[in-house]
Amino acid sequence: MTDVVIDSRDVVIETPQPTVPANIAPVKIGLVEIDQIVQRGSMWFTGSGAPVDPGGQVGDMYLDVDTGDIYQWTGSAWQYEGTFAPTTLTAEEILAMLLTVDGAGSALDADLLDGQHGAYYADAAGLATEKGRNDAQDVSISNNAAGISALNTSVSNLQTDVTALEADTTAAATLTKIKTVDGAGSGLDADLLDGRDSAYFAPIDSPLFTGDARAQTPAANDNDLSIATTAWVTAKGYVPEAPNDGVQYVRKSLAWAPVSVPPGTYVSDTPPPSPSDNQMWWKSNTGVLYLYYNDGNTRQWVQLSASPQIVDQNYTRKTANRKNAVVNPAMQVSQQNGTTASTTSNYYLADQWIGSYVGGTVSWQTIALPTPKGSPNRLSATVTAGKASLAAGDYCQLRQIIEGARVADLQWGTVNAKQALLRFGFRGPAGTYSAKIANMAANRIYLANFTITAAQANTDTEQVIIIPGDTTGTWPVGNAGGLVVTFVFATGTTYGAGVAGWQSANMIGTPANTNGIATTGNTFHIFDVGLHVDPDATCLAPTFEVPDYTDELARCQRYWALSDLVGYQAYAGASTTFEERQFFPVTMRAPPTVGLTGGAINNASAIGINRVSTDGAGLACIVSGTGAFYAVNYTMTMDARM
Repeated sequence: MTDVVIDSRDVVIETPQPTVPANIAPVKIGLVEIDQIVQRGSMWFTGSGAPVDPGGQVGDMYLDVDTGDIYQWTGSAWQYEGTFAPTTLTAEEILAMLLTVDGAGSALDADLLDGQHGAYYADAAGLATEKGRNDAQDVSISNNAAGISALNTSVSNLQTDVTALEADTTAAATLTKIKTVDGAGSGLDADLLDGRDSAYFAPIDSPLFTGDARAQTPAANDNDLSIATTAWVTAKGYVPEAPNDGVQYVRKSLAWAPVSVPPGTYVSDTPPPSPSDNQMWWKSNTGVLYLYYNDGNTRQWVQLSASPQIVDQNYTRKTANRKNAVVNPAMQVSQQNGTTASTTSNYYLADQWIGSYVGGTVSWQTIALPTPKGSPNRLSATVTAGKASLAAGDYCQLRQIIEGARVADLQWGTVNAKQALLRFGFRGPAGTYSAKIANMAANRIYLANFTITAAQANTDTEQVIIIPGDTTGTWPVGNAGGLVVTFVFATGTTYGAGVAGWQSANMIGTPANTNGIATTGNTFHIFDVGLHVDPDATCLAPTFEVPDYTDELARCQRYWALSDLVGYQAYAGASTTFEERQFFPVTMRAPPTVGLTGGAINNASAIGINRVSTDGAGLACIVSGTGAFYAVNYTMTMDARM
């Protein structure tokens, strides 16, 4: 039975507790906040499960005795308002929920200190270490207090001085400032002459400049000037200028003494390294006088007198040796390419002669044009695409590698090294070009420049270059490459930084070299080349001799040969291998590389070359037919070049 008590404000419903069967768990009932004040006259309903029947009026309440859930009637539906059931969340679930709102300012902040982790703060040990450093600094500052104070005073005074100097713009103040940076190389140098003080120069009243020192009469014990002048000269180490009277003088005992040879004459056992036209050379060990003569086409030493001691013998040795170390010096032999022109670099124009270049385009060719010495051919290099500005590594050159055995008599690399003479014919545009002699390792180089004047341009001239014997370096004398002779028409800076004479750097020219490939159409000729041993240092080229063609062909075939290969043989049956010996035209420098081109094979196959030596090679064939003989007909090349 439900009792209803009504007072002036509320309706209280007294409901007896339901009887719960013994086998059912007691209902969990807790406090719940009801968001809305129940209207007067509302009723509470109870039941098991969610309400199904509609309420009587708005504000009626319903309690689910199984779950503790509370509902309110809105007039059209039951609206869920909460529950009396206590929470069933675990501790972990509660923590997870708290972490979503935990953090700085949340009033929880359980794992941080003012929003910072522990790593943000110094530990006690670190604070102790830092305190020790601070204490040490305090002691140091205390001990040096006086010095710090004095330094502050100095800095303050300096700042005052600087301020005063900056404010002072008078001429005297400006001069004082300038003197602090004046001196050699400053651009001012106001108190020096060419970077030197006056103590460096002799005063005008020095005894040396009192009158004409050269005209003074020598004292009794003096070979040159007065006693006072000689004392000054001796102290300073100076000698006045030699008389300008056309007589050649030498320095002797602080004086100039005349020499007894003609003016302008070079006196030595060996010729001057870079003679000028009409230079005279008196060979002191033989008493022979020479003139460096230029007739417009040829430069060479001309003997003016015989030795007064051995007249006949001297004349028999007046030139370098006749033997020419150069192969194919008259360009008579061209087995490989004939007179075919080519712009290929490292191209064999003629046997042993190689043309190479980098930059522009150059056409190489052996041409049939007689030379002043009687050679039928010459080598030609024509610029077909000029290059006005050379790259550093550009060059254009013509060279020959000479076998060591052909230049063994030079004895280079020993104390007995002999002088050599390089002579060659040249035609080309006006300019300065170079000739080079080098060993195969390219670490011993001799360079010499020669100049073609405007009057000599594009005409045939003969050049003669004297090469002192090299007592150092490695110069092979066997069948390997001994040396390289090179003529250079153009070179960039990479190989053009050499100097005249012997050197170790691998250079082919000097900064004086002309760019011969600058202009399309420029043509260069090389002809009548000779390299001769000059053991007596005569500096005279022997008469150029055009070799016999047959002899010169044999010399060329020592390095490269071309011949027809014809072979035939009877055989017993198919698949029989035959081999026959093919002999070379001459004994070659080394076992060559053998090649077969063109030709045909009858009744045979798988032709091959084996057992190559310096005088021949084996030709092997496998018979494949049924005839009585096999036959081969090929062109064979043999390459033993260096």
